[in-house]
Amino acid sequence: MKEGTGAKPTAEALHKVLKSFKSEQTVKAVVCDNTPVNTGHAGGVVVLLEKLLGRKLHKIGCLLHFNELPLRQVIKQLDGPTAAGDRWTGPVGKHLHEDVYLETPVKFKAIASSLQRPREDILSDLSTDQRLLLEYVLAIHNGTIPNRFVYHRPGPAVQSRWLTTAIRLCIIYTRTLEPTPELLRIIKFIQQVYAPGWFAIKQNNNFLKGPIVVFDILQAALQLNDIECCQIVRDKIQSWAFPLLSDNFLASLLYSDRQVDRRMAAIRIAQLREKPPKMTLNKIQPVNFDATHWSNLISISTTDTEPAITVDLSLEDVECLVEQPGECPISCPLHSQVSLKKIA
Repeated sequence: MKEGTGAKPTAEALHKVLKSFKSEQTVKAVVCDNTPVNTGHAGGVVVLLEKLLGRKLHKIGCLLHFNELPLRQVIKQLDGPTAAGDRWTGPVGKHLHEDVYLETPVKFKAIASSLQRPREDILSDLSTDQRLLLEYVLAIHNGTIPNRFVYHRPGPAVQSRWLTTAIRLCIIYTRTLEPTPELLRIIKFIQQVYAPGWFAIKQNNNFLKGPIVVFDILQAALQLNDIECCQIVRDKIQSWAFPLLSDNFLASLLYSDRQVDRRMAAIRIAQLREKPPKMTLNKIQPVNFDATHWSNLISISTTDTEPAITVDLSLEDVECLVEQPGECPISCPLHSQVSLKKIA
């Protein structure tokens, strides 16, 4: 779907719902899937809704969708592009539709992952495939697959479900005596970047933590020592990491655990209030990929939009947040995932 196609009627429908609930003045953010029709900086649903409301909103694109984009590109570049009918063209991808999980695992080489077993409340909220991804990543890290999951059937290999693709790739790896260098690179990416990133997003329900998660994904990519894969992650961050939008980033700084971050945000908010508010395009500024802390991922000196969650605060209120960290006034997750099927 092209950017803007279908966006206008959707935005108008959302505006109508907000009016019916008398929420036009209170809505602060929109959590949505990362599709151009939703998040397009010129004609996406969020931008059009902002125009109808006459003010800015926090555009919170789903980080789980963002996390899929580098994996998709890594598979495409290392193994081969996708084809029609949910098929893949590469030597590894051609096996994704096969029932490889029914084969006996070989003695595979362990590949390290930073992923830790999540809390019990997170485990109980995982779908069958999400749990299977967790178990296979931990299995490849440890060098052995738990009996319960050895022959567990994964979800189908379709190009709209990259998590199941990642699972099937892990299964293929554990059934391959002599994996190719390309398969090894893909599995290493899943182990060290994709899977840890997925579960970090899943466990963080506060959109203000977005820049921290993005920074951690970037650092994981840098530690791969794989120039091609790292560049893919950098490109996707620059294009799709919506926690780095000016207003989202400033909000994260203001509610940071570090006073120095909160002070920087307060100074910039005060500066922005000296100018008439602008309905600027929501595009991600140039990212500092050499940053050593998440707070330096973008330069706030050029940010041009005050966070929607702070516009009703006085400068005195903002200063109080600098001196004493506060809780975010709205509850918004980092992702748009809602209902989940529990594993049997």
